[in-house]
Amino acid sequence: MNRAALGLFSLLLLLFCLPWSAIALLLLFGIAPYASDGLCYAGRPLWAIAQALVAVAGIALSGKASLAGLATAAQGRQDVGSRWLWLGYAMLAVAAWVLVFFALEPDGTRVDASRCG
Repeated sequence: MNRAALGLFSLLLLLFCLPWSAIALLLLFGIAPYASDGLCYAGRPLWAIAQALVAVAGIALSGKASLAGLATAAQGRQDVGSRWLWLGYAMLAVAAWVLVFFALEPDGTRVDASRCG
């Protein structure tokens, strides 16, 4: 049961890495000024770059931990404690990205409409 749960959780985390990377790449568009409801707002380059850096590190850690967990589950090893620990670290990376994404997102500063192009 423990190896099966490890394999399932590793696979789910690995499958989460693809949409996570797509969202992180799309959020890089936050560097440029943008228009919303007819108003022009300045870009948020520090926030966009920070979330991208956290996402890249988190995706690398999550991918490594997920593949190692799947390999351990498939090979039938009994010592799976360290793999669970690394999956926990990967979940901390996801939580750090969510913190940067939601909690640290700055409000847009209104700028002249000519900057929105």
